[in-house]
Amino acid sequence: MDSSAPPDVFVPTVTVPIGTHSHLFDNLAPMNTYFFYITALDKGQPAFLGDVLESTPSSILSGFPTASTAAPTAPSNLGAVSIATNSITWQWIDNADSEDGFYIYASTGGLVGSAASSPGSGAAVQFVEANLIPGAAYARTVTAFNAYAQSLPSGATSRYTLPNPPVGTAVASAFISSVAISWNANQNDPSALYEIQRTSSASFGQVDFSTMAAGTIFMDTGLAGSATYYYRIRAQNGEGVQSAFDGTVSTRTLPSRVLALRRRRPTAKSL
Repeated sequence: MDSSAPPDVFVPTVTVPIGTHSHLFDNLAPMNTYFFYITALDKGQPAFLGDVLESTPSSILSGFPTASTAAPTAPSNLGAVSIATNSITWQWIDNADSEDGFYIYASTGGLVGSAASSPGSGAAVQFVEANLIPGAAYARTVTAFNAYAQSLPSGATSRYTLPNPPVGTAVASAFISSVAISWNANQNDPSALYEIQRTSSASFGQVDFSTMAAGTIFMDTGLAGSATYYYRIRAQNGEGVQSAFDGTVSTRTLPSRVLALRRRRPTAKSL
């Protein structure tokens, strides 16, 4: 497809795949006349290896986009203004006066939702995306659309939902020098991490040990025998935002020395 003005001077504009029967030209300057024609291309025939055969052009067509039929200007400044465990409120700036609404897309291209048009250019527009996974990353773009065309996308923005606190923290096992702690992820995304804190005081006035772990079980090693330890766990998303702690659990490691039981040899009197 070629387009130009005036019609006697054309430049190649776009090549579309085989089987395509239409093409949308968007972001054209309004109040300008555009001329188009179409040719078919034949590539890779053995007799013309490396050459491209082009058919005679179709009839020349013209179009005159007005301000109302041109694609709206792309929105800008997309960001999150409110984040919860299962929702994100996105906000952007409308840069057009001719849109009918907005489409919100995932960075992978899937349509997430739509929002109504704003009062006018420069206005802030919001969209609440619900039913999300706690502690997960969501990347979004937004476009403006009208009855004729859709704008280019805004810049992409990625944010994490807040993580849920873990639940069901428990001592899975206790040995002489190690303790295994387990918990339930409480619907958090698999990418979420968990901070495990340990202390020898139930008040956690001073944390003796802290580490980050993935999954739902952690083996704490290098402990002293016959000692009492207290543990608490909280979740963390990819932005470093942490949840509240689950309840504290405690356990006592086994003694470092276990006396062997000896069998007493029976005496003649006991027989």
